[in-house]
Formats: sequence, structure tokens, C-alpha cells
Amino acid sequence: MIFPGWARTDLYVINKLDLAYPKYWPEGATELPEATPTDARLTSDYEHLDAQDFRPDRGTYHFSSYRHSRYDNYTNTS
Repeated sequence: MIFPGWARTDLYVINKLDLAYPKYWPEGATELPEATPTDARLTSDYEHLDAQDFRPDRGTYHFSSYRHSRYDNYTNTS
């Protein structure tokens, strides 16, 4: 998992932490706002990203506005 590489969390997982958030990337959307969760894990273990690094012509099924960041301190240390 490299940042800002391909390590994005599927929106289906984010939807489980905030039921109002979409399960799949909405067609025609270029970015999604930050979720307003009732589950504290979404703010402690995930990071919302404003930009999308993927090319839409390759499909939006892998688009996500969140990445898993819980172990950043662990993985960034030698």
C-alpha cells in the first residue's frame, strides 16, 4: 500500500460505516463529499481524499474517495 497509489477503500466498506454514503461510484461524478458517519472508525481509520487519481476511461468501478490510514504511522517507520 503506497500513498497516493492504488490503496483505496471500496465505497461498499465506507457505506457500511455511513449508510447515507453511496455503495458505488455515482455515474458522472468526479468527486464525492466527505461522509458524516455515526461510526467513529470512519474518522479514525480512514482518510477522505478530494482528488481522484484514476482515469475514468478505464472504468469507475474502482473509484473511491477514501483510503485506509489506520496504520500509516506503522508503515512509514523503518
